[in-house]
Amino acid sequence: MSQHTPGSWTVEHSEDDETLVSNEVEHIATIWRTAPAYEANARLIAAAPELLEALKNMLTALRVLRDGRVSAWDALVTPDLCTQWDRAKAAIAKAEKGA
Repeated sequence: MSQHTPGSWTVEHSEDDETLVSNEVEHIATIWRTAPAYEANARLIAAAPELLEALKNMLTALRVLRDGRVSAWDALVTPDLCTQWDRAKAAIAKAEKGA
């Protein structure tokens, strides 16, 4: 799968019944204003590049903690953290590989 269109993405409103998500160069998505929650959906799509980067950075920070500070890691590890770790990895894979 190819890389996503570089961010930062913004939300704009056209004169038609459309809400557009784009960067400075190209169009990313069109959300019809007749759809429920169109504004929230547009904001979520526009935030996607930053969300992906933040999630990847969070996992990197956790890996550094896990690999370098075992006692601190052991104090943090809970079943919920393990579940969220797996969910984060799956979300990144879905965004980057379509898995």
